[in-house]
Amino acid sequence: MAQAGATGVNPSSNKVAQECLIEHFERLLELPEWQRESALSAWSLDEAQRQELLALLAADGVPDALIEAVIASSASQALQSIVEGECIGAWRVRHQLGAGGMGTVYLVERVDGGFHQYGALKLLRGFPTDEAHSRLRRERQLLAQLQHPGIARLIDGGETRDGQPYLVMEYVDGEPLTTYAAQHRLSREARIELIDRVGQALAHAHQHLVIHRDLKSANVLVGADGSPKLLDFGVAKLVDINQEDVDIPTTRVWTSGYASPEQREGKQITTATDVFGLGTLLRELLSGTSPHGTALMPELDAVAIDADLGGILNMATATLPGDRYAGIDAFRDDLERWRIGIPVRAQADSRWYRLRKFVARHKRAVSVLLLVMFGLMAFVLWIGIERQRTARALELAEGRRLAAEQAAQLASTTMDFFGGLIEELSPDGNVDAPITLRRWLAQGRDRVIRELPDGTQQAPIVNAYLGTLYEMAGQPQEAEPLLRTSLEEMRKQGLDRDVAFARTARSYAYLLAGLGRQQDSLDWLQRSAAGFRAQATDEGLAQAVAVETYALILTQRYAQAEHVAKSAIAAAVTAQVAPIIIATLEDNLAAALMYLERPAEQLAVSDQAMRLLRAAGLERSMYMYRFEEHRGQALTELQRPAEALLSFDHARAIHVLGRGEAGSSLSTLDEKRADALQSLGRLAAARTILLQVQRREKLAGLRPQVRSQALLASAYGLEGDWRKAAAVARGALADTEGFAAMPGDWAQSVRMSLARILALAGDMRAARTLMEDEFSRAGEPALLRWRLYLAEGALQAGDLPQAEQDLLIAAAAIEQHAPSLRPQLRRVRGLLALAQGQLAAAEQDLTELPQQFANGPAYRRAIAQVDMAMLRHAQGRDEQARQLLAAHLPSLGEAVLPSHPDFLRATALAQALAATPAVVGKTR
Repeated sequence: MAQAGATGVNPSSNKVAQECLIEHFERLLELPEWQRESALSAWSLDEAQRQELLALLAADGVPDALIEAVIASSASQALQSIVEGECIGAWRVRHQLGAGGMGTVYLVERVDGGFHQYGALKLLRGFPTDEAHSRLRRERQLLAQLQHPGIARLIDGGETRDGQPYLVMEYVDGEPLTTYAAQHRLSREARIELIDRVGQALAHAHQHLVIHRDLKSANVLVGADGSPKLLDFGVAKLVDINQEDVDIPTTRVWTSGYASPEQREGKQITTATDVFGLGTLLRELLSGTSPHGTALMPELDAVAIDADLGGILNMATATLPGDRYAGIDAFRDDLERWRIGIPVRAQADSRWYRLRKFVARHKRAVSVLLLVMFGLMAFVLWIGIERQRTARALELAEGRRLAAEQAAQLASTTMDFFGGLIEELSPDGNVDAPITLRRWLAQGRDRVIRELPDGTQQAPIVNAYLGTLYEMAGQPQEAEPLLRTSLEEMRKQGLDRDVAFARTARSYAYLLAGLGRQQDSLDWLQRSAAGFRAQATDEGLAQAVAVETYALILTQRYAQAEHVAKSAIAAAVTAQVAPIIIATLEDNLAAALMYLERPAEQLAVSDQAMRLLRAAGLERSMYMYRFEEHRGQALTELQRPAEALLSFDHARAIHVLGRGEAGSSLSTLDEKRADALQSLGRLAAARTILLQVQRREKLAGLRPQVRSQALLASAYGLEGDWRKAAAVARGALADTEGFAAMPGDWAQSVRMSLARILALAGDMRAARTLMEDEFSRAGEPALLRWRLYLAEGALQAGDLPQAEQDLLIAAAAIEQHAPSLRPQLRRVRGLLALAQGQLAAAEQDLTELPQQFANGPAYRRAIAQVDMAMLRHAQGRDEQARQLLAAHLPSLGEAVLPSHPDFLRATALAQALAATPAVVGKTR
């Protein structure tokens, strides 16, 4: 050090320069020889550095002959070449999948015990050193303790005849992270969601004291269902918990461009290393460029990175580990804070920053203080304009003057009222204090009682605004009397043909429909339409037709609603009415198409409406929420659940921004999200959302909704917890008030769904009584399709004659009224034939099921294959039965409880065949 100081050389800067040369050398090695000269010319290097790199390349190109011979000799003794068809342990090599820094990976298939199972077998690259032996054995130990959906499972492990260690991991059929994002043109939010799910897997590994330390796109494969899997723990390490070892540097194994500074310098590796790697992955996904600055692929466009997101990336990839996030969960938490618009921890705290984020986060609450005031001013002035138009028809100038003065006075007194309310809610110095919609409404209603007794001119307008806001806040019981009182006052004042009356009547009608009071809703829809038509304007006519179209949907006249809505949209576009009014008509059209079961057209209408709203700067409006919901519903029907879930998530974000975490509309949206998760096979996640809906309703003092209870019961049943499913179903059936508040067709559907759950839970008597009661009450032939589930329950209970009788009745109804149930009908019919020993009939039905469920979630495909295994066993083809069980029983065990009937059947068969594979079952 003294010599370095005497000569003026900075040791640390010399070290950095050497590391830069090493990185340049590694990047040159990755390039073809013909590209190296141009790369050298493009870099900012002095002549000495350039000559040193050329010397390194020359040395690399002409290895020492003796060393080469020794290496070749050692390699031939320690490792035989792997060829296609060779057997390693219980596995036959198919072909090479790829090679990495530590090993070569082959696609293999199991050959012992007759099982048909694929895996990814990993062998050391080159000849195995003692360190490499130790590292791969450690990878086996690490993977054995990691059980997470986002981490490739360890299946097997051992050593070859030559003592070379190997492991066999779950074979993941997917694309690298960046390739998947490019092929699917993922949005910014979808890319961040992928990284968050990778982070969940990493957090699980860290909880088990395991660090990956080689995060890169190639080590994260994304399946067709959009689920990422983390691979290659070949350079993973256990977290040092012995304090005496914390200063021991780790082996320098890393990938250029993705490695953290401490890895490149050979310093201690911690969980902060994986934080750096995950941040690098996120930057790569968002920017569309590799860590070296080169474009990844044309399809992966760069997306906008705002200041907060940039701060998160910078903190995650900070040079010093201590400057990064404390862990993966802290990193994920800041991404979530960015997503919902609250201050992120990566940004420097300041009063202005917190205020700016507060305004963005509470747009609905803050806008109440501003938009209501300005909206009210526009609303009142509109009333004045409309009255002026009426006054122009009067022959006397005095009439016009009085009308104008009345409008001005109304505007002035109403603005005085809201101005006083704003003063009561003025900031107290704490810029991050919550200014909630509920607080605004509570004080607003108190002020109405104090200052606006019945009969005052501005009372109905104020009450109409407050009532509408209560409804938006998810408090219909508070909104109903305010809207009713407002309408009564307007009629007393002779305003029942004014636009204010028409709008308030529309809000009141929508509210009554949500409360299950359909006839009252229809009455007020008629009055609202009359009020809009009285305006004698293009916009008034369009709004009247929108209200009338909603009435047609409410009375289930969907084809007529479609025709009326399309004609009105064409007229409104020609007349160039406001985009919001056109969106209202398109909302009704999308709803009609949904009920008519034409999802492709519903999707097209939703996309068109969303483009219109974006062009009008209304991408965060509640209308955008409605069309995101329509879009998700259509995608669900089109069997595209991953895209549907993304639309539902977007709709939920808009809802929370505009209305907060409350209201029946949010519960309905969460129920649809749960349905999409079930379609993706993420049963536990769906159940969690439905439980959250129940808790939210209880906290709000509401009785849990019957519909959400039915969905929760179904979720328990799908997982195989029939005891809980039946208990929730019986609780829902006991809620007579809940059924009374539902439209008749909804109530009917929910009762039948609950009867199905009771049948599959083994309570056939209750299920049959409930269904027979519903059949006699409605008398609709289409309802007989529900006997399919009575047949399924009878079959499960072993009552084959009853199952056959129910199935015959259900089959006729399904063929005529419910073609979507044909696959399930085929399955029950095939299983019944199998139980009756009619193998030819069973073959005809069951062999078609795997293709029917080919695009469904893994657990549904697994159930279809388990049914095939049962058939093959009955036919005496036990070898095929074993192969089917080995390939598909693990997928079934990952999704359902051990008590699930299909899982019990499959494991019993496996035991009968003396071929029970390793099954990953969930423990709850």
